[in-house]
Amino acid sequence: TITGDYKGFMLDLKEDVNSAVAQLNTFMQDVKEAADTVKRNASEIADANVELSARTEEQASSLEETAATMDQMTSSVHQNAASSKQANELASSANTVATEGGEVIKQAVVAMDGINKSSVKIADIINVIDEIAFQTNLLALNASVEAARAGDKGRGFAVVADEVRDLASRSAVSAKEIKALINESTTQVKQGTQLVDRSGQLLQKIVDSVSKVSSSVSEIMSASDEQNSGIEAVNNAVQEMDAMTQQNSCMVEQAAANSRMLSEQAEKLNGVINRFRV
Repeated sequence: TITGDYKGFMLDLKEDVNSAVAQLNTFMQDVKEAADTVKRNASEIADANVELSARTEEQASSLEETAATMDQMTSSVHQNAASSKQANELASSANTVATEGGEVIKQAVVAMDGINKSSVKIADIINVIDEIAFQTNLLALNASVEAARAGDKGRGFAVVADEVRDLASRSAVSAKEIKALINESTTQVKQGTQLVDRSGQLLQKIVDSVSKVSSSVSEIMSASDEQNSGIEAVNNAVQEMDAMTQQNSCMVEQAAANSRMLSEQAEKLNGVINRFRV
């Protein structure tokens, strides 16, 4: 400022210079305050960006680990879906085999019932043969008696009658043996029929159980497919979040660098302003 005493145009010049210096002083004070504010805010922004950068890096690391875990889960879900599909195929195949086995058992039951009926018929025929042998034996006995009464004339007939009676006796014995075998066979056939019938009932229960298992496996396979789709969607979303977080991390680092640069420029501006006596 000019402090001397002047008159005339020098006084006007003094006042104009002092006014300009005062305005410049006010301007520089405003600039200094603004530079201090910019420096302070830039430092705060830089510190915040550094902290944000650290948090973003930590978040990126966590997301990267999450993405790796999601990849493993996706692989496991894929494998579970494949296993469920294979189990469904096996259950369907077992259901088909069990159903076919049930049909075979039913046919076996029908066949055993036919054998049982045939055994009964054979037993009836054997009874008829036994009765015929018995009647033949009686006739042969009567023929022997008549041959004995005939004396020498009936000897040949007596021999034939004896042979017929012997054959009748042997036929009766054979018929009894066959009847015993038929009765035993009939008993065994009845037992076999009961066992086959029971096997059919058990196999039917197995068929029902396998059918339920096949239905459950089908539901599990559908759920695995839905889970697979959901996991893939989540995995894709996590991958996108990871990529965006990596980009954000780079942007935050760039912002931190710009904030530090701004703080340095504000400090330089303060250095320039400090050259003035404000």
